[in-house]
Amino acid sequence: MRSIIVYSIEVVTLGNTKMKDRERSQKLADYLDRLLRPVLQKPDSELDFTDAELDTVLINVRKQKNFLDALNIYKSTVWAIPARSIHFFLRSPH
Repeated sequence: MRSIIVYSIEVVTLGNTKMKDRERSQKLADYLDRLLRPVLQKPDSELDFTDAELDTVLINVRKQKNFLDALNIYKSTVWAIPARSIHFFLRSPH
């Protein structure tokens, strides 16, 4: 829950800055990398998402000229992680 609040604050802060949209997209990708990569690299991580997939998402976020497009790229891809992880958990032997 705390990470959702921190993410929301970051997005609102980026949305209210006077930066150009392209720079906001870059900053969003940097933030997401700092937020998600350590979780993915934990040995006990149960997320069904790889570093390579995160790299692809971040590349796509960074190249967006419009900040809202960058948010949509992130949202449509990364918000699928919990659903994929639940599916992975349900099909794995316990």
